Amino acid sequence: MEENISDLYLVRHGQASFGEKDYDNLSEKGVRQSISLGKKLKKRNLVFDNIVVGPMKRHIQTFNGINIGYGDSLSEPLIIEDFAENQLMEIAQYFIPKMLKTNKNIKELMSEIPLWKRKKNIFEIFQHYSSTMD
Repeated sequence: MEENISDLYLVRHGQASFGEKDYDNLSEKGVRQSISLGKKLKKRNLVFDNIVVGPMKRHIQTFNGINIGYGDSLSEPLIIEDFAENQLMEIAQYFIPKMLKTNKNIKELMSEIPLWKRKKNIFEIFQHYSSTMD
């Protein structure tokens, strides 16, 4: 009996343009990352039956970069609106009021998180304070 086994590859978008007017664009590094990934996928001789991406510009730009690296031979992706998840505003609206209710100023709050961690992931700051404020 022959088995049909499928592989599912999940790719997060390349580095976005954090701090820019329009965050929903890949940075130069993000473009390079996506092209590099496409080259690596091609080198491994991977073939994709279906490609699905989210509707955000950075999602589509990541696919375009992967396709360039892959040799411009990937099929057009199916765009799924449900992949437009971006909960930054909801996270900020929940955690910032809690952070402001402390007796510490923002500088004191930030000094409790190591600099490397602050730069690495802003969500870790919110997670840190959510566990100490309830």
